[in-house]
Amino acid sequence: MQPDAQARAVRSAQDIDLVRAVLLPRAALCLECISRKASLARARTEEALMRMSAVDVVTTVARCDACLKEAVVHRLATQLGPSRAASA
Repeated sequence: MQPDAQARAVRSAQDIDLVRAVLLPRAALCLECISRKASLARARTEEALMRMSAVDVVTTVARCDACLKEAVVHRLATQLGPSRAASA
């Protein structure tokens, strides 16, 4: 792996860890709030969510738990319990 590609892969893994840590408190958050809380640029947050979406993230339209705006929100898939699954 090229040094540049390796650095991008490490940065990408770190971004995913940051996004996952922001989503841990059982919150449904919009992209802007995730970006702000993780201190990541919007594009890097979008990329991390895209990489996580196959397994880890559920995306729906609902009210963001942080800013309370109706938006596309993301939450960790393992956080969907009986009460959250009905609203998703």
